[in-house]
Amino acid sequence: MPERRSRSPGVSKPGTCQDLWHRRPEKQAGPTGVEPETLYLGAPQSCHSCCPEPAVRRVPAAATMGLELYLDMLSQPCRAVSIFAKKNGIPFKLCTTEVFKGQHPSKEFFQINSLRRVPTLKDGDFILTESSAILIYLSSKYQTADHWYPSDLRARARVHEYLGWHADCIRGTFGVPLWTQVMAPLIGVHVPEEKVQRNKTFMDLALQQLEEKFLGDRAFVAGQQVSLADLMALEELLQPVAVGCDLFEGRPRLAAWRERVEAFLGSDLLQETRGPILNILEQAVNKKVPTPPPEVHPCMLLRISRIP
Repeated sequence: MPERRSRSPGVSKPGTCQDLWHRRPEKQAGPTGVEPETLYLGAPQSCHSCCPEPAVRRVPAAATMGLELYLDMLSQPCRAVSIFAKKNGIPFKLCTTEVFKGQHPSKEFFQINSLRRVPTLKDGDFILTESSAILIYLSSKYQTADHWYPSDLRARARVHEYLGWHADCIRGTFGVPLWTQVMAPLIGVHVPEEKVQRNKTFMDLALQQLEEKFLGDRAFVAGQQVSLADLMALEELLQPVAVGCDLFEGRPRLAAWRERVEAFLGSDLLQETRGPILNILEQAVNKKVPTPPPEVHPCMLLRISRIP
């Protein structure tokens, strides 16, 4: 269970939860080449008795100007960052940067992140890339509940242990079904079936290792409480699920872990954040996914070529 914290001044009282935390305020103009920003006001971590999700904390708009998150909700790490920030009541300005619209290679985004990758954090004049680094930074700066990024040396080491393995064995593997079924066809590329089957073998092996090594008899990946490791793992595993590959079928231990993490995070938060990815297959079937502009084709072809 999350740590209980005293209600901050300005939070709606029980019985008056009319403005939920996930309600989007008006969009403000963003940098050229990315979508207009959306302000997300912070919310307390604990829930009110009258409402399954926290209510909005009325933070002045000026107070949110410091933290900007450049995200694409089709991206697993971007969703993890967004979920973490919202779950922990961290106010931020969302700058949507969509691959399908060719926004990440724009000159404007290059000035923010020369790597042209999302997620990207901009906190005043401080810019940070890589999802693990961003999550650790947010957890440390905003002093989130200890279970996310434990202060205990060994518990924290377990989180880092998983994140290191995740980068090697999960990232780059579990996103492949989306590329083979949706993104590659958009630019007229067919991924050979032997590559598709080989990637399924890699996913099966990684899932076995995740269950046996990292979950074991624990409730969560790095211990008995939810941590950054669980958030990163779950959003990655959701990617194949979104295109019809149910990784949890026939894996009761993994399915039970998923249920625990999702129950902790809350259905409303997950539904809002995952909307784009959970609808992607239907959009692709109905040919409603926008065709990526030619300038992003080289980046897409490079990613496709890296499928072993």
